[in-house]
Amino acid sequence: MRHTFMEDFSSVEYREYWVKISGSGTMSYYSGGSSQVGGGAARLNDYVVMRHRDKVPFDPDKLYRIEVRVYFYNHSDTTRTLYAGLAGFDANGNYCNASGANSTGNQHYVLAANLNLVGRGWQRLVAYVKGNASGNAVYSTTRGSNHIGNPAKLQANVRFITPIFYGNHSNKTGDMLIDYVKIDVVEVQDQRNLPLIQSGIASLPTSSALSAVDAGSTARINIAAHNVQFGFGTISYNSGSISGLSFSRKYYVYCDDPGPKGGAVTYKATTNYSKLAGGTWRRQIGTIRTPANGGGGTIPDDPWCVAAGIWLTEKLQADHCKAGDLIDCWDVGDSDTHLAPIHEVKPQDEVPCVLLTMASGAQVICSRETPVTDSQGTVYEAQHCQGVQLGVLHEEEPLTWETVERVECAGLHTVYKISVGNISYAAGLDSRHRIITHNGVHKP
Repeated sequence: MRHTFMEDFSSVEYREYWVKISGSGTMSYYSGGSSQVGGGAARLNDYVVMRHRDKVPFDPDKLYRIEVRVYFYNHSDTTRTLYAGLAGFDANGNYCNASGANSTGNQHYVLAANLNLVGRGWQRLVAYVKGNASGNAVYSTTRGSNHIGNPAKLQANVRFITPIFYGNHSNKTGDMLIDYVKIDVVEVQDQRNLPLIQSGIASLPTSSALSAVDAGSTARINIAAHNVQFGFGTISYNSGSISGLSFSRKYYVYCDDPGPKGGAVTYKATTNYSKLAGGTWRRQIGTIRTPANGGGGTIPDDPWCVAAGIWLTEKLQADHCKAGDLIDCWDVGDSDTHLAPIHEVKPQDEVPCVLLTMASGAQVICSRETPVTDSQGTVYEAQHCQGVQLGVLHEEEPLTWETVERVECAGLHTVYKISVGNISYAAGLDSRHRIITHNGVHKP
């Protein structure tokens, strides 16, 4: 990627480069130590609408990535919200909003639209933009849905852009911080630039959609109708089946769903794990072994847990843990971790895994279907958690919350199903930096 615009608010003089458009609030400088980029942050007290003075030329043939990190204090009016994105300008330098009007209102709110982040700690917002629409701008107002696979389109006459914020909207009291805002051009647009999961936000299915049966001379995999909850809403998938399969064979089941749109997709099964990465919009449904000839039916094992070699404590790896060992655990509502005993451990070979990398660089390898839980108790599949905030333990420091920066395919690994009583526990590639991963109750 190539930097096109960067503001890290490292100096109190940042206000010389930002235009306060409206609002009764004030723009000040925050010099505290919680900034991630640069030495400070912009502090907006009460309602402020502001944009940068520079107008960046907009090339509709390029893919742009916009990122901002913000913090809303949990005080005053807790219903205040954020609008954030890009202000558009036409060829003459006049405002060009989402409907083409010369106005600061109704701009391109690709990052946030009436988003309430009060009391949720530091939050990173990301959106992608490419091209001009044929008329009015085309984008989603739902967080995370203007992703790399579904970039927003700016209004037809937009020729220049700049960041714009409506902080503590509308006419509300309270404070917020902006750590940085940047606009990058994604130089190469092929699958190597695409995150494993396009939307970045998806929740855990309540049960497996797969089953397999002896269909006579061959085996058949049945896929039940099921829902997947993305950040932009719930998508429903129809039922289906795959016939003519071999007996006693492990299959990886997937579908290709551009959009995604759901509905009547075509389900496919492969014994070649690498095919799961063969399409930008490919979604794995699960893994299942077909029954033996005359063997009746099968359902998938639940491959929920961390890979071999992962550290559970500073001295204990998953490969060597046993019932009774004490590890760092966390449950929804806890402010920090506590020690709890392992109830059961069971290994499972050749499970598709992903590598999660946090903002700090902490990493863990776990199965794609491993449930992970954010601070609010929302549960996500590991393969769908890019952009989600998870708990992280750094050596002797208290539990902190960080964003999952990357979700990458890690191949097939032996995983260890570790039961600690249906709560979450800390695990990592580095024993000093461990991520809170969820425990699905082990059912032998």
